[in-house]
Amino acid sequence: MAYEALILLPSDSDVSIEEVHRTLENYFAGDAREIAFSVAGNRLTIAFGDWNCYVALNSAPSVLEESKDLAAIFAKDRPDREAIAASGIRLEVAADDDDEMEYFNDYLMTVEKLGQYRGAKIWEGAQEEFIN
Repeated sequence: MAYEALILLPSDSDVSIEEVHRTLENYFAGDAREIAFSVAGNRLTIAFGDWNCYVALNSAPSVLEESKDLAAIFAKDRPDREAIAASGIRLEVAADDDDEMEYFNDYLMTVEKLGQYRGAKIWEGAQEEFIN
């Protein structure tokens, strides 16, 4: 099983991939495991041993259109539907397969930490729903 989530952010968000890197590196700093972080372009890779979690910052024009679609399909009854539809930036979280769910908590903690940015709305792929 692979994991995926979208962290939708307001169009005026100033979140950068460097900030995401700092946020997650600080969050996992006390972890006893060896965790490696690397940035290439707008993509952060977090290596938990031989398993990787990826976070990409996307602000392409298509993000706003896709946010409108997500709001129309998955947020029909949410009071924050308009905020979701107006999200022009997103963090795309994906990960390697994890059939035994050994790294599920690492994925979940990554998503929850990124979901703390101002105005963030978390869409979780496996559940196909907003989880905050």
